[in-house]
Amino acid sequence: MIKWRIISDEYHNIDNVLKFHRTTMHHKANISVNHIVPVLDNLIETDSINKGYSVNLSNGKKLAEDDSFLKILKSRRTGWGFKKEMSVEQLSDVLQNSFGVNCSRQFGEYLVDLRPYASAGALYSVKPYVYINNVDKELDNRIWKYDAKDNSLIFVADSDIDSINSLTSTTKFRIKGFDKAKIVVFYVANFDLIFKKYGMLAYRLVLLEAGHMCHNLQLVSTKFNYSSVPIGGFYDLDVNKSLKLEKGQICVYMAAVG
Repeated sequence: MIKWRIISDEYHNIDNVLKFHRTTMHHKANISVNHIVPVLDNLIETDSINKGYSVNLSNGKKLAEDDSFLKILKSRRTGWGFKKEMSVEQLSDVLQNSFGVNCSRQFGEYLVDLRPYASAGALYSVKPYVYINNVDKELDNRIWKYDAKDNSLIFVADSDIDSINSLTSTTKFRIKGFDKAKIVVFYVANFDLIFKKYGMLAYRLVLLEAGHMCHNLQLVSTKFNYSSVPIGGFYDLDVNKSLKLEKGQICVYMAAVG
């Protein structure tokens, strides 16, 4: 007689994802200055692929030098030069064009709102939280959750620029600062939403989605002549507290625009 036995399904255990994330957090105790790797060492070519055989690609159809999209691609740079003012209307332009719903499509019996970036299963499990600085008195010094469906802001918490500067190692130690930035965006993954479908793969997928979203933000910011900078070195626990995140919610990326 064959007996059934219960085995542990680690792939579908969400605690494994949360534990892995905790072990990779950026703490004040392990700031990058404690582990400096000389930049020149990173520039040394270590690719083992044989360089003796190569094929030159023929010149394909190129965009014209005055093509507007090509200009945006050529101009996109990471930079802290926050110099441009931002109105509420311009804030709306940046957020809506980066993250907002731009069409709907029928999937079986469901009508799904789609956005201008790739998302696993069209779940859109990464949400933008936005700290606003010197844009509008009603919006300033507060953290908001961006609702892509109706292009609106949902109040999360009061804050201030000193508190926001304390959230990353770069700004906490005043190497750079968010003081002149107009918005600071936090990309927050909802694992309770995506894990049900993808299991452990969800961790990779939310990182990819946040990357797509941040790239959109940088291209749109470039279009409107704003500087932008993505940030990965933030203090998870402090960010979680500032954004009032619950278990299953994780900030995986940040960016500033101004």
